[in-house]
Amino acid sequence: MYVADLDAGGSRIINPRHFTLDEGFDKPHDWTADGKAVLFASNRVHKQSLTEDTPKVILAGTANDRDTRVNPDGNWVISLVSPKSGDPSEPGKIMRIPITGGSPELIFSTQAHPVHISCAS
Repeated sequence: MYVADLDAGGSRIINPRHFTLDEGFDKPHDWTADGKAVLFASNRVHKQSLTEDTPKVILAGTANDRDTRVNPDGNWVISLVSPKSGDPSEPGKIMRIPITGGSPELIFSTQAHPVHISCAS
């Protein structure tokens, strides 16, 4: 993953830099409410500040995480966790996790496909 700044007019990318320290498959999902950290997933959900080199694990063991978003008040991460078995008849889980990390809580179960999560900001 890379991050960059925009010039004063917002029309040009400047200062691009490698953001994550590994070359793994890191998928950016959302920004924190204050715009100072990025939520991304690989085999777990991470939050990393733009000024730090090391991400914080928010939710571990979610190899089939599909969507991760910050809720409107910025206190929770909402994540769709698909079944690890890959069986489309097995329900997916909509989970919420404190933005600071902690135990995930089940909001509800749903068919894993074609659900996508979006949260209004």
